[in-house]
Amino acid sequence: MSKKSKKKPQATIAVAAAVNAVAVEPDAPPEPQLRLADMQASARAHIDNKAWAEILGLGRVPLTAIHKDDRKSAEVWLLRAKILGLYPPGIRSPYELAREVREEYEGALKELAGRVEALHTLQLEFDLYLDTLGWSIDDCAQAFRRLSRACMELTNVDWLRKLRGRALMLLRAQEGRRGEEMSAADQETLAALPDLTLALSEAYAAAEQGEALDEEGRALVNVLRLDLDLLMADPCDYGRVGDALLRLPCPSESSLIALPKDESSGRAQLRLTPRAWAFMWMLEHTPGEGLADLLQRFPEPFACDACEGLRRVLCALSAAPADVDEHLSLAVRALMRFADADAHWFGEQLTMTLSEGVQEIYVGMSGLHMASVGDLLLRLYEHSPEDFARRAELESLYRIFTASTQYSPLEDEAHGDEDMPGLAWLCEQSLSFQLAAAYVIQGAAGRMRLLLDAMRRATSAGVPMPQNYYSGDLSGEDLDEPEAWPVLDALEQLSAVREQMTEKTRRMWLEVVGDIFDALSKLGDKVRAQLLPLARDFSDDLLE
Repeated sequence: MSKKSKKKPQATIAVAAAVNAVAVEPDAPPEPQLRLADMQASARAHIDNKAWAEILGLGRVPLTAIHKDDRKSAEVWLLRAKILGLYPPGIRSPYELAREVREEYEGALKELAGRVEALHTLQLEFDLYLDTLGWSIDDCAQAFRRLSRACMELTNVDWLRKLRGRALMLLRAQEGRRGEEMSAADQETLAALPDLTLALSEAYAAAEQGEALDEEGRALVNVLRLDLDLLMADPCDYGRVGDALLRLPCPSESSLIALPKDESSGRAQLRLTPRAWAFMWMLEHTPGEGLADLLQRFPEPFACDACEGLRRVLCALSAAPADVDEHLSLAVRALMRFADADAHWFGEQLTMTLSEGVQEIYVGMSGLHMASVGDLLLRLYEHSPEDFARRAELESLYRIFTASTQYSPLEDEAHGDEDMPGLAWLCEQSLSFQLAAAYVIQGAAGRMRLLLDAMRRATSAGVPMPQNYYSGDLSGEDLDEPEAWPVLDALEQLSAVREQMTEKTRRMWLEVVGDIFDALSKLGDKVRAQLLPLARDFSDDLLE
């Protein structure tokens, strides 16, 4: 035959007829009763034809319609058929399903999990079930118990990552670091858990002993072992653990710096090597009097902007007075490049050297164990000498950087930028810093002035605006007349370069121009007199 026959097997026709009979008369006992082998043969034909509605019909057949000798075996099979029919290949996410379909799908997975204790032996459904579990204490505990057993019996690096993520969440809850009150039921759930760190250690050991890991998998498990060691280490033992990180296969920082950078994603600036990870660990735990000695262990620039920014602050604290500004300026630029990139994903990957070259080892959403960049910046400020020439600037850098990366505006600046020491010098070092300050400081006038000046600076210098800047909401703001004059001056300076604005700067300008003019127009005659010619200069923008 020149064409593939589409004739359905007799088992498929018989099953279809029986299923239709069940659908039409759900209360009547089907005659003849369905045999599981026939249903399975029918399902295989439907899968070949991608007939997912027919698969779903099979999955919805009542258990009473199946021959009594097959019912026990059919319980799980029916649920798996239903899950496949509700969520067939080609649908990227369960959230693409209609709400009622997703509810039926999640209910079927939950019922399957209740019927199959070793659900991990059905890997597809196990992964789907894990994805339905949220991040409540109860869901994390359920996921942890199932993953613990799965990882002890089968080698699967993705399950190891998920096990670690759930364990870390539960550890934070046990230590009271979730930032929320727990119910009595949650406390009881946590108390009933086994030793979480021991379970992780045993799962890593089982993966290594299984001999099913490839080189990248072995590297991941080694990293996870060290990460667990950091988590459990006594603070006085920080040196031994840091030295262990330095023994991981690590590309040179200079070779990574020389790699072409993807300016659109910022990924090149987030390359965290084992050496950079060790630096972060030692910076957190080294006693204050020993911080200067860290530069002897890490004298070369890091490829990671976060680590290099912190290293440059350390350089500034140890430098001769004439060199302080240069080091701190480089620190500000590096830290703000990091803040402009996807800083929330920092630590989820470790850049290592394997046999095929430099590779990114994905650790998981929870990231590697290390202090946040903001916390380390605060530590450096707290250990800076009282007579450090840029100590006020270092404090302001910490406050703006942290508020910006946490999307949490400051709340204690009575007059915004006028009350923040060293802000002007810091803005001169980095346009990204100035834009961050324009978002997080208190006081609408200061935010407006900083934003307008940043647009003027970028336009005059012919440089692009940073990628990830959000100006915040300036609508409905009220200004006092003394606050208006610096804003008017900034508007006049911007009007001089208005025609040279890039498209991106102009889009940002159009988002705020109406709100700024609206706030100024509510003030007295003196302000409005100076505002009128500026309104003419920007008339096209205001109309648009």
